[in-house]
Amino acid sequence: MEKVISPQEGRSMKLTGVSAYTVKNPFPSRGGMYWFLVKLETSDGIDGWGEVYWHTLGPEAFTNTVRDVFHFLLLDQDPFQIETHFARFFNAHCKQHSDLSKIGVFSGLEIACWDIIGKALDRPIYELLGGKYRDRLRTYSYIYPEDPGEWHEPTWFNPEASAARAREYLKLGFTAIKLDPVAYEQDAPPWQPSLRNLANAEHVIAEVRKAVGNECDIIIGTHGQFTPAAAIRFAKRLEKYDPFWFEEPVPP
Repeated sequence: MEKVISPQEGRSMKLTGVSAYTVKNPFPSRGGMYWFLVKLETSDGIDGWGEVYWHTLGPEAFTNTVRDVFHFLLLDQDPFQIETHFARFFNAHCKQHSDLSKIGVFSGLEIACWDIIGKALDRPIYELLGGKYRDRLRTYSYIYPEDPGEWHEPTWFNPEASAARAREYLKLGFTAIKLDPVAYEQDAPPWQPSLRNLANAEHVIAEVRKAVGNECDIIIGTHGQFTPAAAIRFAKRLEKYDPFWFEEPVPP
């Protein structure tokens, strides 16, 4: 009888190198000013790619942090042992209070490890994480100007422009759209928007609802900009337009 070998048995793959890549995103920088990618190399010649969310620092700091985390944690380690690597990483910094920058870098390296594992086993990653649950997923899109070079906020704060773009997204097949209709009035949240600002934001949502009717859900994104009192006031204005959800109204 042929012996069945487990994925763990006889495996000697080790992580041997890392590369960091910065992609400058053209204005208006949708998705971030930079896109940060990492590539892990192994002794078996299998490479894995991951993406890092990096919102606060620039390319040089990103590259140095990737190298530091890799050499501290992952060099000559088995890419299959993700939970062990994370436990070592999380416990090594200030008693389980690791900073968000390093957490972001580790997440990209973990994604790259999963990429390596899937390639080594010749299996899609979703099968290794429990299997496929659905064949199709409903998606939504932010409302953006027709011209990709334009900044998006003038559209969000303009009732007629938002309504016109909402109709275009409906034609594209989207059944849910998202926008942030409240203009920033201060440098840093949380704040209490003026009544004029709230009234205009309500007008935007009213026109979008009129434009899409019952064919499309409306999602309100606010990026944690309100005080609790302001969030409640705005939510009461929104209720009559039946929003799908009201996202992150106050800072975490």
